Amino acid sequence: MSFDKLWKNAGLLAIAGSETTFTLPSGALFLPSAHADTLPKLKEEVWLMFRDKADIILSMPIKAPRLTPKAVSSLQEIPCLKKEIRTTVGVWHWATYRSTEQFTQAEELHLERFLGQEPRYADDRPDAVQPFPVGPRDCLGRN
Repeated sequence: MSFDKLWKNAGLLAIAGSETTFTLPSGALFLPSAHADTLPKLKEEVWLMFRDKADIILSMPIKAPRLTPKAVSSLQEIPCLKKEIRTTVGVWHWATYRSTEQFTQAEELHLERFLGQEPRYADDRPDAVQPFPVGPRDCLGRN
């Protein structure tokens, strides 16, 4: 993309991604710090993946299994309001994400529940984590 095109689209990109850009890192930094049992596992994966600062490249696909669910679980803290045509539906995300009908050990942070490999989380509903509106107004950076 040329600098001119980049400059013309910068405003759109900044507005479109600003909420996610702010909220996701905030949750991603706070949650492991608040859950002492999760932080060591996450740190180990990151250190195994990136042995030196020079190894960190934005275009490199992230292969650490806990980083993707970490991002998803970070978004569990975000309140949201979904809107349909002429209808307002309020979804209390905090209550949904901590419901024992949706998650085993719902009050605890377990990244393994999003990996789909732990039998104890087989009945969990990771699809219940919907911090952004659905449809055409879904988060642009999600896909």
